[in-house]
Amino acid sequence: MEHKHIPVLRSDKSIYWLDIADICYSSMDGKRITYHTKDENFYQIINFDELLRLLTPEEGFEKLDRAVVVRMSNMTYFDSELGLAYFDEEVTKKSMFATIASGYIQKVKRLLGRDKDIGDKYP
Repeated sequence: MEHKHIPVLRSDKSIYWLDIADICYSSMDGKRITYHTKDENFYQIINFDELLRLLTPEEGFEKLDRAVVVRMSNMTYFDSELGLAYFDEEVTKKSMFATIASGYIQKVKRLLGRDKDIGDKYP
């Protein structure tokens, strides 16, 4: 049987990939799920700041808005005028997108390249 892992927090707030086979039981501690193993307790990631410890620039992620983090290698185009990041090879009105705050547009231009800015070419 394949072992599955979930990202959790240790008590020192560091990220750990917990093998679900190691979980003895889980419980609720307020609004947070606690996973109890024979050696240690782990805590479910419940907010954006905790998630950002996992989705780091070293892993290819960049924060592009107050509550948006994007894996840059999956972004195909961006619209600097509308502040949108796209993930499809061909951008259409039905394309999935994430928002980019105006303060992060220059960062996206630097990381993705100005040639990927579809600006006024929005379908």
